Amino acid sequence: MLTRLKSPDAAARWLTEWCTGTLRTDSRQVMPGDAFIAWPGYARDGREFVAAALAAGASTCLVEEADVERFGFVDARVASLPGLKARTGEVAAAFFGKPTDKLDVIAVTGTNGKTSTAWWLAQALG
Repeated sequence: MLTRLKSPDAAARWLTEWCTGTLRTDSRQVMPGDAFIAWPGYARDGREFVAAALAAGASTCLVEEADVERFGFVDARVASLPGLKARTGEVAAAFFGKPTDKLDVIAVTGTNGKTSTAWWLAQALG
């Protein structure tokens, strides 16, 4: 039975329950324990490769919800999320614990002196 998820955070929680590897968007790169993320593309629809990803050892697959019925997914390891392609970054960020929240960024802009200022800042901040 296909699980229908409503938000990127819900998708990340669901993936965490199933996935022991990493996230993949290419079924040919799937390793045992990975999660396969599949959405419609320009030339092919990634959802066509869900069976191949599962056969390669994917622990779960997250697919685009639009028009998902035509694929007939019945495996409990498959879930859908509306707008998946646009929301994959949010899903990945939540899955990996929002690592960018731990980053500090300093920008140096202007016409002259950017390189010198950047080096001085790097030395000062250690």
